[in-house]
Amino acid sequence: MSLRRLAGVLAALGLVAGMLGSGLGAQFLDSVTGTENIQVGSFGCEISSTSDGAYLGGYVGGHAHTVTYNAPPILSSAPGSAPFSFTVHNFGSIPDVLTVTPPTASAPWSIIGSFAPVGLGSGDSFTYNTGVSWSELNNTNIGQTGAFTWTVSCADGSVIFSNTPALVPSNLASYGPQAYSYTEWGGGVTFAGTARDLSTATVTLSSWACETGDWNLGTCVTTPGATFSVPITFTLYNVNAGNVGTVITAKTDTFVIPYRPTSTPALCGGDITAWYDGTACFHGLAHNITFNFPSGTMLPNTAIFGITFNTTSSGYSPLGAGTHPTDSLNIATYPANDIATEAIVGLWLPSDVQTYLAPRFAATMIGTGPVAQMPTGPSDNFVSYMPAVMITAN
Repeated sequence: MSLRRLAGVLAALGLVAGMLGSGLGAQFLDSVTGTENIQVGSFGCEISSTSDGAYLGGYVGGHAHTVTYNAPPILSSAPGSAPFSFTVHNFGSIPDVLTVTPPTASAPWSIIGSFAPVGLGSGDSFTYNTGVSWSELNNTNIGQTGAFTWTVSCADGSVIFSNTPALVPSNLASYGPQAYSYTEWGGGVTFAGTARDLSTATVTLSSWACETGDWNLGTCVTTPGATFSVPITFTLYNVNAGNVGTVITAKTDTFVIPYRPTSTPALCGGDITAWYDGTACFHGLAHNITFNFPSGTMLPNTAIFGITFNTTSSGYSPLGAGTHPTDSLNIATYPANDIATEAIVGLWLPSDVQTYLAPRFAATMIGTGPVAQMPTGPSDNFVSYMPAVMITAN
């Protein structure tokens, strides 16, 4: 069925930028006074360019703060996508961290990709490739339009460890505590750079949970936008002779997690367990969560992180019998580079094929050493597919 007309989708992005500077005074005894002024430097970023079909706006001090994208008219009811890209440039003299908050889209629209923070050094640029995709349309969509806004915030700080792509695809390979019989999972890391005042930790999850039905039975049905809430804990530990040492800091937040979309076998070659994102088929749905830490938690140069939440029979306080969406919630993975111990930013400790975990029914992860395989589940090892985590510091 053809659509005679569908107006273009507009996408706008707002960017926050500013300047930082401070001074430090010191007074000495014996009636001798000395003052030292430290210039921290300038801080700011701008949208420097876009792909065709988009234009810059919101100029402040000569720097563009918004980009508007006019998607082409959709002339067919077939699923498809309208991608575009934009580049953000750090024009300041100090590093910053870009964070993208994507828009919320309702059926038939979906946003291409999920975003993780990006660290930019002075003078550096980063290009985001995103846009919108849509599922199969019908007559009710004739003439439908939508306005979508991406918001980018630019903050002082540095990415000191990253094993997460800046633009996460619709899903990544993953390991779940219920399916793989673990309580807490993480990795040992050596941080890059010199920033050590912990700021944020971003974890990519993979949601296989359905609002009703089961993904593996082909009965998955989800109302667009449906979510569930789950408390998740992120902990950083000291490294103690290659084992998990004492706790440096821990934070538990309750996050709103989306259910994965309804199965679309007609668009996935008859696969009753998969859903179609406009370009490819997947079983889970990638979703980023971010823990924000108060200033003052100083990190050592090496640490071990752990991630835990409760399922029917895993976690430090298992939920017990019943139906729990966290049974189908996994921690996503991302391949490290081929060079041993190398992540995108920072290094894996002790290697990019060994992680740290507390098995099911464990009381704590402290004292456990590195492993190269989950306790149950498929017999595959990680083969450089490590937890998808990013850590920033000031």
